[in-house]
Amino acid sequence: MIFWKYISPSIFWMIVMALALFYNFKGLAPDMSVSSVDKFAHFSLFFVLAMCYHWMLGHPFFSRFFCKWSFAVVFVLGFLVGAITEGIQEFCLDHRKGEWGDLFWDALGVVFGGLVSAVFVKRYAYRENDV
Repeated sequence: MIFWKYISPSIFWMIVMALALFYNFKGLAPDMSVSSVDKFAHFSLFFVLAMCYHWMLGHPFFSRFFCKWSFAVVFVLGFLVGAITEGIQEFCLDHRKGEWGDLFWDALGVVFGGLVSAVFVKRYAYRENDV
């Protein structure tokens, strides 16, 4: 129960992000060279990633380990994922280029996603029978 309801959204979203960040969409998608569209895409992907991570870590099974540090753990995990994806884009892919600006928007998405999900998780997420 815990896996499918709380952990699998994070895994699913990581797969979606890998496709969005690493696939060569040339000719299939609108031109991402427009800076604001690219930055909004990075912000949005990492906003949802932070919400998935916070949803998972806020569950009572995990919260006993992370307790009051869940936001910090979400930020560190999200920032690491952003740094790793930008590094892969820069050093391993010919059709993508890693940028510091993208990493900034990744981190900003993680912060805002973590803040929004912190309120949501505390108010709505868990019931007694979910433990």
